[in-house]
Amino acid sequence: GHSFLVGVDGSEYADITIENILKLTTRKDFVKVFHSWAVDKQDSLPAHLKYEAVKIKYETAMQTRLEDPSRYDFDLIPREGAATAKESLIAYVDTQFNTSKHMVKSKSNKMVFQSIKTRLPDFFCCGFSGNKNKHLNEEGKPTLMGSTSDIICSTIHLPTILNKKRISDTSLSFVVLVGTSDYSKKAFEIVLSLVKPRDKIYCI
Repeated sequence: GHSFLVGVDGSEYADITIENILKLTTRKDFVKVFHSWAVDKQDSLPAHLKYEAVKIKYETAMQTRLEDPSRYDFDLIPREGAATAKESLIAYVDTQFNTSKHMVKSKSNKMVFQSIKTRLPDFFCCGFSGNKNKHLNEEGKPTLMGSTSDIICSTIHLPTILNKKRISDTSLSFVVLVGTSDYSKKAFEIVLSLVKPRDKIYCI
């Protein structure tokens, strides 16, 4: 199955992201929700963006849709001072999924260090924008990708699912730009791994 790392902040687009990813998942998939929250800014935030409210909202969504606790997990990371959410997430991926050393018992029964590589998620998922985007159209919708999403997409080298609208509950359509490059081939293979029987793929 697939593993999805989902970055959330309590915003509308984070909610859309959670809903969409839960629609994409199958029984073999695993979802890890990441939320970086500023300790010293909690008092100034609207109620729905406070740490506890965000935690409860997404825990409820996971429990309702996935049911089995072994299929999802949360990493709720506090940050202090001038640290930003984007810096927190990039550091999190670097430390959680890079090679680390653990004490293990060797064949001679001695304790030695062994390097262990934690598997990277198959996908990083986030909203098109967060709760601070000032580039809005007449309908109050963002016209530019949020700075956090933009920087993370160019820094974290994972297939990324960027969410702007809610997807269908029944069937999906995938549009794939195809060419001769290795990246194009990889993109097509990724889409093939996500499609379900009622879905459609359009190659351009």
